[in-house]
Amino acid sequence: MARLSAVYLIAQGIAGLAWWAALFASDPFRRVFFSNGGWDTARTILAADLVFFAGGSILTGWMIRRQHSLAGVVGLVTVGATAYATVLAISWSFGSVGEWSGAIAMLGSLVLTSAAVATVWPRAGTAT
Repeated sequence: MARLSAVYLIAQGIAGLAWWAALFASDPFRRVFFSNGGWDTARTILAADLVFFAGGSILTGWMIRRQHSLAGVVGLVTVGATAYATVLAISWSFGSVGEWSGAIAMLGSLVLTSAAVATVWPRAGTAT
């Protein structure tokens, strides 16, 4: 299960990087997520999203694959970043009409990221 978690997290991080690249490269793609504006606001979280969501996903996946003792801790930071991005996506969706694609994607990501990190988080009574 840990191997699958690692693969998922690394793929998620790469997908996050690709998503940002596509937003900058393609107006039609950007309109799927920001048809009623909001793009300027979204760009304000670019650095944090690249570091904590995309980078955190890749790092956590790599650490899980390497069976690093801090994989669970780094994974929790990634879960927190994913939760933050999910809340932002949901709040932006309420401020627009029909722009729920990002919120739905992030909700799925939050569930899967949490499940992946749960596979390595130390259980009660076990040493790290």
